[in-house]
Amino acid sequence: MVEVKGTYNVWIPSSFTPNFDKLDDVFIPVFSPFGIDTKYYEFTIFNRWGALLFNTNNINVGWDGTFKGEPVIEGVYVFTLKFKDADGMSYTKIGHVTLLR
Repeated sequence: MVEVKGTYNVWIPSSFTPNFDKLDDVFIPVFSPFGIDTKYYEFTIFNRWGALLFNTNNINVGWDGTFKGEPVIEGVYVFTLKFKDADGMSYTKIGHVTLLR
């Protein structure tokens, strides 16, 4: 018997524009439809001073460019993304995103 497993793939945008035009209004990693364990997921956004602006454990929720309901300024923000694939391997990705208004 041959077992074929799908492998995951993730694409993380380098910028987004939360200006309510319904194009790139939310910063969210995009995963392939298979290969991810959605029960283990954490997506976090920090400002340049390390203050936590956003955190979610829901793979379908992204950051809308606000903090406590108020829009943040245009600039570069740091993200961390932690998840597991379907085989239980853990991954951590750290990077930055540019918010443009």
